[in-house]
Amino acid sequence: MINLFSSSILEQTSYTIIFLAGALGGFLHSAYTRRLMLPRVKRVDGETIIVLGFLGDIPLGVVAAFFVWATGLGNPDPPQSYAIALVSGFTATQIFSGFMNSRASRHVNNVLTEEITTSLQEDQEQGEQED
Repeated sequence: MINLFSSSILEQTSYTIIFLAGALGGFLHSAYTRRLMLPRVKRVDGETIIVLGFLGDIPLGVVAAFFVWATGLGNPDPPQSYAIALVSGFTATQIFSGFMNSRASRHVNNVLTEEITTSLQEDQEQGEQED
């Protein structure tokens, strides 16, 4: 069982490096996808949306790195575990971004389909009134 509150300096250093490797993995994902944006607030159709930018990818990378390390999915030896933490931070951010982008695309498709259907129905009703 892993004791996260151990007093060993080596273990505390390991936690710090895993944390930093995961954060770096999330940051590198933002750089790789050219989304190095600062956080900002946007107004879209009267709704306020907070765009986290690269700061949203960093915590996700940290969580993924600790998950992979704590579950023992990677090599527990320090040099390899740090590399695995970096890769898992990058990869988890990529997977999550892909998932969220597919959800956003699906939402946009639904909205566009609804607008087109409404427009076609209105055109059909106008055509029937003219006859």
